[in-house]
Amino acid sequence: MRADDFRSNLQADRATVETCIGCGSMRTFSACGNGCDERPVELVSAGDYDALIASAAACRERLGLLLAPVDVLSPGEDDALEWRAVYLAARMAARTALANWRATNHQPDVTAAPLETVTVWRCQDCGGLDAPQPCIGVCKWYASEWIDALQVDRAARMASDDEDTERRLVGLLGRLAHSTPHDEDWERSVRALRAEAQSIDARSRGGAIDTLQPACVS
Repeated sequence: MRADDFRSNLQADRATVETCIGCGSMRTFSACGNGCDERPVELVSAGDYDALIASAAACRERLGLLLAPVDVLSPGEDDALEWRAVYLAARMAARTALANWRATNHQPDVTAAPLETVTVWRCQDCGGLDAPQPCIGVCKWYASEWIDALQVDRAARMASDDEDTERRLVGLLGRLAHSTPHDEDWERSVRALRAEAQSIDARSRGGAIDTLQPACVS
């Protein structure tokens, strides 16, 4: 899944809510004929969600840079492989991939810290919403966008899994880029690296290595 597809796949339903700039009260006027069935719901600011998705999409792009060496480790049927050539080609690919990855100058990702939530009371039937706060004498209302925290949680889990996959791949490629096996260990080394790559993928939710395609880099 490319970064653009990742963004599209995680588009969340947004609710526009009136919010008081003074006390922070929130409201959406509506009413049911027979009385509302209000329940507590946690919401996350749409701005915070957008920042999460932007960071997650950037991580997807970086993952694409790291996948080419993984493909080089499995070029065809094992019986026809020249193990030394496979290893050296993968090592060169790892060095290129890591150089491209470092050139992204990526910053610490925002998914490490939980996003702040607010609890409101929302009617499941009419959509009316209320979150009163003590008035401080400054009542000025503005429209703000919010997203159900349950939808945000799904995106945050996927992003966190991708970041874990990225860290593990960088470690794997770092060892590959700076090591040379003994003459009798070419095959064993390639198989060990393959197994580690498969283990990284198995630990990632949704199999990031399977769902991503290597990025085209020059």
